Amino acid sequence: MTSRCLFLLALLLLAPGAVAQPTPPVSVSAGRIVTKLDFPSRHIDPLTVWVWLPREYDRDTGRRFRVIYMHDGQNLFDRRHAGYGHEWQIDEAMDRMTASAQLSPAIVVGIASPTARYATLFPEKLYAHLPPAFQARIRGIDLGAEKGAEKLMGDAYLRFLADELKPWVDREFRTLADRRNTAVMGSSMGG
Repeated sequence: MTSRCLFLLALLLLAPGAVAQPTPPVSVSAGRIVTKLDFPSRHIDPLTVWVWLPREYDRDTGRRFRVIYMHDGQNLFDRRHAGYGHEWQIDEAMDRMTASAQLSPAIVVGIASPTARYATLFPEKLYAHLPPAFQARIRGIDLGAEKGAEKLMGDAYLRFLADELKPWVDREFRTLADRRNTAVMGSSMGG
């Protein structure tokens, strides 16, 4: 029994690719982060979600907060997770704008970019109205098994946001859940 355990341990140590490598936790300079790895969905592949809670969230436990959902969530808070090593400094900006009364405190929900980002974020209804050359260009970016997506998934992504992610955020955190207090933003294709 002991030799079998030692053998298995040796295999694990010699095969680092077989063991999941931990990702460093997201670090923020203001507020705090709650990370939900591989948020499950019936509509799209699981995505990591980061929920940034402003300083006021823990200070005023009876208060409810507006929510901003942001695409490309890996870029929002920590340069170690950001594409190209440049974070958007959302925690710093939100904290600074709140402190100067330019903005009331809000929860920020960062949604990781999907593998097939363009195919997942592209509005499906728009596609049919595009010229054939532009449709071909879109198909060439993400579509095809080797590129990550077999078809456009914009509608599925919207169902994920509206039917799965937003209800979870509203259940788990003290939110103002109405339309007036909910926003979605991002950059480039995600904005």
